[in-house]
Parts: sequence; C-alpha cells; structure tokens
Amino acid sequence: MLMSKKKLVLIIFFIATIFLLLVFYRSYLHKKTENEYAIMPDLILANINGSNTNIKSHDGNWNNYRILNYFNPNCEHCENMAKILVANKTKISASEIFMITNADSITTKKFENRTGITELNNVKILLDKQNLFLKHFNYPPVPSFFIYKNNILIKKIFGEIKVENIILN
Repeated sequence: MLMSKKKLVLIIFFIATIFLLLVFYRSYLHKKTENEYAIMPDLILANINGSNTNIKSHDGNWNNYRILNYFNPNCEHCENMAKILVANKTKISASEIFMITNADSITTKKFENRTGITELNNVKILLDKQNLFLKHFNYPPVPSFFIYKNNILIKKIFGEIKVENIILN
C-alpha cells in the first residue's frame, strides 16, 4: 500500500509537470506570434486590377500611420466598418489604410460598390490570394485592425469598432 501512494504522488507530479510545460510553451508561442507582427510585414499583395503593392514599402504620404484592416466582403460587420470609414473620411485622412481580403476580385468589387469605399484616396483594397497576410497574422478574425506608425505596431483591434479608435492625429 505504501508503494502505491508513492506511485500516485509521482504520477500526479508528472502530470502537473507536463501541464505546466504546456502552459509555458503556449505562452511562448503566443509571445512569438505577437513579436512577429510587431514590425510591419514585408508582404506583396495584389489590388483588384492586378498590380502589386508592398504594404511595408508603399510610397504613401499619410503621416506615417498605416492601418491594415483584414476583412471579408461578405461580413456584415466589415461592410458596416467600411461605410463608417467613408462617412468619416476627413477624420481618417491622416492614415493610409490597406483593406486586405482573401476573397476573389468579383466579390470584392461588389463590396466596393456597396460601401463606396473607393471614394477614399487613402484606402487601398488588396487581395491576399496566397493567404500570406492570414498566415503572418495567425488567422485573425474579421474585421481586424493592425495600426502601425513608422512600421511599428502601436495598436491592434479585433471586431467592429468606433472610428475614434483608429483616429491617430
């Protein structure tokens, strides 16, 4: 009987050790993922007409703020966000916004027409045909906003938001 208590204690200790290792490993992976997008990624994505844009080295003159907005053209929240951006175009004019989707160009063009987002000269819609953005940002929910200044992440937001959360003057 004494031997079985020792075995039981060893088994519990072994299970607790494995559990703690898994918790620390998940924390390490999460931290690693956070660090991977702390600096603006050097991704080349296509726009609807087929030309490529490098989101890191794009030659925009927008007060050094860049907002990466991952969206789905069939997402009601994403459509609401696009309409909010259009309605607040003067408030967001100091930022360059890349709206990125992995949807096809036909669906995305319909989204542009429904929302009027093409009215904004500081917004570019890009197609992530190879899921590079998704993989780099660890498959974020839609809509997601990654806000950079001088290519350094300063804020990330998941879900539908108020436009005041992305105004960075």
